[in-house]
Amino acid sequence: FWEGRNLVSRGEVEPALKQFRDSLNGNKQTWYYTLGSFRTLLRNGHGKVADDLLRSQLAGFERTAFLNEAAKTVFSLLHEPELTREIRAAAGRLAGRYIAELLQRDPLDFWFRTQRAEAEVLMGENEAARVRYADEIKKTPWEPGLYNNLAYLLSQMNVDVDRGLELVRDALRREPSHGTYYLDTEGWLLYRKGDLKGAEQKISASIARASLGFGDSLAEAVYHLGVVVNGQGRKDEAYAHFRFAGFVDPFGRYGRLARAEIRKLGLDPYNLDWKPE
Repeated sequence: FWEGRNLVSRGEVEPALKQFRDSLNGNKQTWYYTLGSFRTLLRNGHGKVADDLLRSQLAGFERTAFLNEAAKTVFSLLHEPELTREIRAAAGRLAGRYIAELLQRDPLDFWFRTQRAEAEVLMGENEAARVRYADEIKKTPWEPGLYNNLAYLLSQMNVDVDRGLELVRDALRREPSHGTYYLDTEGWLLYRKGDLKGAEQKISASIARASLGFGDSLAEAVYHLGVVVNGQGRKDEAYAHFRFAGFVDPFGRYGRLARAEIRKLGLDPYNLDWKPE
């Protein structure tokens, strides 16, 4: 498998395919190595070869299961900031194909529907995702998660913030048990409105309902809180929040954003000897 990765990086695709297939001989971790090989090929611009390998190696598995895992793998790749525009576009198209196949099997599945919109977000097509979420809400107005996702997208776009607040508060009324996610969205929208105290209160309430098991969702909320308290001039608290976000999501988007904010503060994100002033 690792030799196959090296061969792909040198542009030797056919020898790499042989190595990837050989790595599965007598190997019980078929999923792990197939998805790893698939991601490596896609990451290096060989989308069709990656898709062909995936479908041939996992042909005996339940189709919905392997398409679901393939879509998740593509999404993990799309979160990488250094992808070229061409590779990002090809990966986004492939994710769209997988999700379209999944939706044929279950047109109302919440995860499949939201991931189609999120693929558009990761490709920089925010307006298309905004329209898609609005359409999905019309189809199933009883799904509070859709309200929250559209509200959060509006917060990221920094447009129609008041509409976003209406949406997320509706989601909270419908599904208060998901307050960990929805309160963070509400807080971030309040931050966009310039209500730093209100934002801090809501995001803090979100974090109070979370645990380390929330992973990057927790890191996202903690990062948001760091931005909010930094906006109030509380540098030491902001640093502590950014450090924690980086700990929870060390290799993900919010870990990277948190470390960037620490550098803007003129501090070292890896300095273990730092003490508050």
